[in-house]
Amino acid sequence: MIDLNKVSDDVKKLFDNYLDDLDTLFLYLSSYYNIKLYNIESLIIFAKDKISSKHNISPIEVKSTNNYTINSLNKFIRKYNNQLDVPYVLHTADLKIENGIVYLPLYMTELL
Repeated sequence: MIDLNKVSDDVKKLFDNYLDDLDTLFLYLSSYYNIKLYNIESLIIFAKDKISSKHNISPIEVKSTNNYTINSLNKFIRKYNNQLDVPYVLHTADLKIENGIVYLPLYMTELL
């Protein structure tokens, strides 16, 4: 798990420079942290800075193609629904909200 509040400036620059190219971003992160990443569905979980009346955990699934499933996100939501705030999917298509999930275009990531 990467805590963006605690990472080095180098890692922050990777996110700034390669967020629109997730394959390259994950390649650099894999190299930086010296870990092997596998081509499977991945789930990213962010916690908001402030605790509100709702829980502050927002699961985020990132998709780099137009054809995808969100099986990992759906399983996570089913298991932890009572503990979650807004679930997100970052994808290459337009903004939409469907079944309580916010689908954001990749370029809107910085608004999270």
